Amino acid sequence: MSEERMDEELVEVVTLTDEDGQSQDYMILDTIEYKEDLYDILVADDDEEEEETEVVILKKVSESGDDVEYDVVEDEETLDAVFELFKDAFEEEEE
Repeated sequence: MSEERMDEELVEVVTLTDEDGQSQDYMILDTIEYKEDLYDILVADDDEEEEETEVVILKKVSESGDDVEYDVVEDEETLDAVFELFKDAFEEEEE
């Protein structure tokens, strides 16, 4: 994990590697706790110029130092619930 400055705010960046060996940097927008599990809300580091930004939600399985292991969340109900919690937290921050 690395950190970058974005609008004077420190942002964590994580590099994910897919099953084809392709790496992509993602900014961690927030970590949400849901049903005793932690979920990171990520956005691709190069999405700044996109009109619509795709958000990725991954479940943290383990964390050791700078290494984090994630699971893909396939349950739509969990994805929706975590995203709603993220939106609520983001709206509270804006106020």
